[in-house]
Amino acid sequence: MAGPLGVTHLLLFSRTELGLHLRIARTPRGPTLHFKIHSYSLAKDVKNHQKTPRESANDFLNPPLVPSFNPFPEGLFFLTRRS
Repeated sequence: MAGPLGVTHLLLFSRTELGLHLRIARTPRGPTLHFKIHSYSLAKDVKNHQKTPRESANDFLNPPLVPSFNPFPEGLFFLTRRS
C-alpha cells in the first residue's frame, strides 16, 4: 500500500491504560521508533501563545494522506506522503 502511494512514514497514535504513545515507522523496511507522550499542546494553543504567529500559505498545500479505514483499532492512524 505504501509504495504505490509514495508514502515514506507512518505515524500511529495509540492510547492504552498505561498512557499515550506515538510510533513512527519508515516504509518499506523500517526502522520504527516508539515514544511515550507525557504531555501535549494543541496547535491553536501554541499559535495563541506566540507573540507573532507565522503561518505561510505553503504550509497546507499538501494535506496528509488519511485512509478511510483504521487497520489499528487501538489508535489513530496517519500516513504522510512526499511532496
